Amino acid sequence: AMILFSFPPTTDDAASAQFHAIAGLHGLSKIHEYRTALLREGSLEPLILGVRGNSSEIQHEAAAALSNLALEEPNRILIAKSGALPALVTLLKEASTSICKVHAVTALANLAESSGEVHTLLINERCIQPLCELVQNQETHTNIKQSVSRC
Repeated sequence: AMILFSFPPTTDDAASAQFHAIAGLHGLSKIHEYRTALLREGSLEPLILGVRGNSSEIQHEAAAALSNLALEEPNRILIAKSGALPALVTLLKEASTSICKVHAVTALANLAESSGEVHTLLINERCIQPLCELVQNQETHTNIKQSVSRC
């Protein structure tokens, strides 16, 4: 209920509530035992909205949470099919902070550790080209290149 309340932010209070809801999901996503339940209970849509949002703080928290959730094999196909891939690719191409890019690339790398259908979705959603461009760009931070190498 708190997550649904906080979207879309139209005031400073709502934006703060959105940040805290997403940060709470990020915190919970660090706990192995909660990762599958978080997706089952509806956390995916708010996280994707957070990645697509205008606040770099919310984008950071949402991408980090998706990265953690993608550590669980059963979650990978759900995340890949959910619309998260285009949101993560847009974030890695357009993020204003390198930490957002690191979390977006790490989420994609965690998803890429799967096989079969997830790989097909990564290819079909055109995730490969932006990753290659990051590696080839001289200005891309080493941490981002290291995460890309996992893909």
